[in-house]
Amino acid sequence: YAVYQRGFRYGCGMGYVLKKHRYPVVFVAYQVFRPLVGVFLSLLQVRLQKAIFHTLVFTGRLWGYLA
Repeated sequence: YAVYQRGFRYGCGMGYVLKKHRYPVVFVAYQVFRPLVGVFLSLLQVRLQKAIFHTLVFTGRLWGYLA
């Protein structure tokens, strides 16, 4: 799905920006782990596609920050 690719790519971009501009660690942690709340809420609502999307955004942000 193109939506999943976009979520991952946008996440990578966000992670890269957080690293490049040296945001404070607390802010980075909030931004990187925030999509996990979306995963949890989506699973509670049994919206699996949305949970997958949030998982990919989280993975992208982490990937972008660590790369």
